[in-house]
Amino acid sequence: MHAASLVAQCVMCYRTAAAQQGGRAEVMNLGILILLAAPGLVLAALGVLIWRRELSRRKPVAARPCETSAVR
Repeated sequence: MHAASLVAQCVMCYRTAAAQQGGRAEVMNLGILILLAAPGLVLAALGVLIWRRELSRRKPVAARPCETSAVR
């Protein structure tokens, strides 16, 4: 297998890239990777938010401020 065939994600993209000249095929593969970056960043952000939320839930009870005993 060639590295270009591993980067192309679908048959139509692979055949289109293979039919083009080398420089254009590289640009097309780069475009595929750039389009993949946005969903990857969204998933990473969701993962970080879930991870931080779980960390805040696991704090010891003594470390949390008491919400019911407000001193005035």
